[in-house]
Amino acid sequence: MAQPIFRPQALQHQRQRWNGHAMLATPLPLIAVTAVSLLFLAALLWLLIEGRYTRRVSVGGEVITQPHAITLYAPQQGYVSQALASPGEVVVKDAVLYQLNVDRSTRSGEVNSRGAEQIRSQIERIDTIVASLETSKTQTLDNLRQQLAMYRQDRSQARKVADSARVGMGDMLRNMQNYESYLKRGLITKDQSSNQRYLYYQQQYQYQSLYSQSRQDELQIANIGSQLTTRAAEFDNQIAQYRARRDDLQRQLDETEAKGSLLIKAPAPGRVQSMAVTVGQMVQPGDSLAQLSPATDSAWRLIFWVPSSSVPYVRPGQHINIRYDAFPYQKFSQFDGLITSVSAVAAAPQEMASYSNPPAADPRTGGRADTFYKVTVQPGRVHFRYRDSQLQLSSGMRAEATLFLERRPLYQWILAPFYDIRTSVSGPVHG
Repeated sequence: MAQPIFRPQALQHQRQRWNGHAMLATPLPLIAVTAVSLLFLAALLWLLIEGRYTRRVSVGGEVITQPHAITLYAPQQGYVSQALASPGEVVVKDAVLYQLNVDRSTRSGEVNSRGAEQIRSQIERIDTIVASLETSKTQTLDNLRQQLAMYRQDRSQARKVADSARVGMGDMLRNMQNYESYLKRGLITKDQSSNQRYLYYQQQYQYQSLYSQSRQDELQIANIGSQLTTRAAEFDNQIAQYRARRDDLQRQLDETEAKGSLLIKAPAPGRVQSMAVTVGQMVQPGDSLAQLSPATDSAWRLIFWVPSSSVPYVRPGQHINIRYDAFPYQKFSQFDGLITSVSAVAAAPQEMASYSNPPAADPRTGGRADTFYKVTVQPGRVHFRYRDSQLQLSSGMRAEATLFLERRPLYQWILAPFYDIRTSVSGPVHG
């Protein structure tokens, strides 16, 4: 084995030997180090005491309109037999949007449809009878009125003739008395006096005949007037009975048709935003059928669900930051919003379920649902520009908001865990 030329000690010395001169740095004065350290501690202490931090919480929600959009649901199982509206169409209140067929079918056809057809046939026959009764009533009453008018005219003429005959009878009576006086004085014969007496009694008989005819006319007028009232009441009674029967049949028809088909109507005027089902499609109870936007001018609002731990610090008039899922904040930034109302009681699960973006259960609580309060927010902007297009909010759009809660000094936030420890080890609180 060959021996190295140099000694190992010499080689190690060469490796550890410095190539330059060592220069020792002059140490800082102790007073300077102390001053800098005290200044840093003072600045840190001032920051912890005077510095403030506002706690923030992010909550989810959605965009709505006020009045809210109207969603129509299927009341029971069936299939769509007719779709009577289209998206974008403006409809009035009670306008029919869908007709649902919920009838049962047998070998002989649909049960309710056959029953409804029979009831319609009965209603048509009753309408024919009522129309005939009304025609007969009109003709009968018109005939009685004509007779009444004729008897009244005859009575008037008979009264005039009777009055004239009564005047003539008075004249004849005076003539007869004069003739009797003449007969006593011997101025006339007895035959002339008897003839005058005969003429008087003849005039009296004519007057009595005319007076009796006038009385008969009055009785006939009273009788016809009574017939008018009686016949009108009889016709009205018959017509009322048939109409009552028709109303009962109409009620049966409505119930039968309700069992066989349902009409889905617009509860208020507005514009059809969507028609969720088509003709022939089966629907189940609770399925969404259509959505309407109110015809009145709608105001855009946002609904957020704030947990109970944060709601004491939320108040109307407070500004918040809003982010929309459709408009990423990385590109569109955040938007301003103003809280307009905060519910005084917790929202019911049914109320939250009626919205498209209800709050989810917190996994940290083992799946237990927290208590949430509904907060209504007025957005600062509802229209946005992106390149050359105009964008705007739409109902149901998901949104997220940052709420600014209580504001505390920094040292209180740092010492918050110690407050929790003190609370956990403290005894009962005595008021």
